[in-house]
Amino acid sequence: GCMVDGNELPTSEAALFARMIVLNFEDNKFSKESTEAYKTLLEHRDKGFCQVTRELLKYRSHIEEKFKKVFEDTFYEVKSSLTKENEISDRQLRHIALLLAPVKLLQDKLDFPFQYDNYANEVIENAKTQDELSNEIKDNTIFWTAIAFKINETYSEIKENIQYQKDQIKGIIYIKFKLLYPFYVDYAKKNNLRVMDSHSLKELLTSKGNKSFIPNSTQQARSNKAYTKKNFGSCYMFRYESAEEQTGIIINGVELNL
Repeated sequence: GCMVDGNELPTSEAALFARMIVLNFEDNKFSKESTEAYKTLLEHRDKGFCQVTRELLKYRSHIEEKFKKVFEDTFYEVKSSLTKENEISDRQLRHIALLLAPVKLLQDKLDFPFQYDNYANEVIENAKTQDELSNEIKDNTIFWTAIAFKINETYSEIKENIQYQKDQIKGIIYIKFKLLYPFYVDYAKKNNLRVMDSHSLKELLTSKGNKSFIPNSTQQARSNKAYTKKNFGSCYMFRYESAEEQTGIIINGVELNL
C-alpha cells in the first residue's frame, strides 16, 4: 500500500483516480477536543507506534485464516445492498470491502472507538462520492461535456443533420464521431484536460461498458460498430434520456441542449 498526501485530487486520469481510496479533509478549524486529541497522537508518535503493530500481530493467524472469506462475503453484501440505488464499479466495491473486512474480523478482539455499522456507512458514503466524481472525469463524459459546451456557444458550428440527428420517439441520437472529435479536442485543450486520441476515444464510446451506446446488430460484420442511417450516412447510435426542458437530452449524466 502507498499513502499520498496533497492539495489536489489525483484526477489527471480517471483510471488513476478509480484505483485510489480518496479521503478529502475540508476542515481548517478544529475544536479544543480535536486539538487535544491531536497533541496526544503526536506524543504517541514520538514514542513510536510499535505497540500498535505488536497488538495487531497477535491476531495474524486469525486474519490469515478468516480474511479471504470475510472479504468476499463483505464484497457481495455491499454489492447487493448498493446495486438498487447506485451503480458502483466492482473495483470501488472491493475498495469498500478491503476497508470493512479487517474491522469486521477484529471488532470482537479490539476496542475500536466506533461502531462497525457507523464505520461501514461512512466508508460507503465516501465511496459513493468518489464514484460520482470519477464519472465526471471519465473520457466519455468529457466528450459529451465538450459537445454540450460547444452547442451552447453563441455561434455554434455543431448543426443538426450535419454532425448529428436526433430521434425523439426512439430516444436515440446519431452522431458522426469524426466531425465532432475536433470540438472535443478544442474543449479539452482549453480546459487543460488530457486529450485522448481519436481511435481510443471512439473505442471507449462504443465499448460494451458504455451503456448509452447502441451497437449495430444489423451489420453482417459485427466488428463494424457504425450504423448506416438513411439520408445521414455512417454514424454511431447512443441512447439518451429526456431532460426537463423540451429540447434537452441527457447522455452519461451530461445534459445537451439539442
